[in-house]
Amino acid sequence: MQNSSKLLVLAVAASLIAPAAAFAEGAGKRGAGRLDADGDGAITLSDMRAQRAAMFDRIDADKDGRVTPDERAAARKNAPERRKAARADRPERSGDRTETTIARADFIASAERRFALLDADGDGKLTREEMKAGRKGRAAR
Repeated sequence: MQNSSKLLVLAVAASLIAPAAAFAEGAGKRGAGRLDADGDGAITLSDMRAQRAAMFDRIDADKDGRVTPDERAAARKNAPERRKAARADRPERSGDRTETTIARADFIASAERRFALLDADGDGKLTREEMKAGRKGRAAR
């Protein structure tokens, strides 16, 4: 994958999701518990991949396996108000990164990169502390 494509995937991932602890849907769950797809109490790479796949499937309105700029814009427009408020003070992104279509595999691969950045101790599980540090790091950017 070219560097510009990698940057695009990371930029889109950052622009589409709320802070790491509030990524996914989860009935009755709050915070990092929403990421624990299998309910085992630990957030693993498998959990993050499952969350990203579900997110992609929600955004890919025409179900063609690719997310277009229009589909991303619609997802942002339809995001819950709390997520819109969380993104309101983020700086606008420059360049043509939002002009590119993203394949499902690339979208899910962003979970792998994010997980590697968050898993500070390399044990394959994310702790609350690692999640908090990830949110602080994102806010500083």
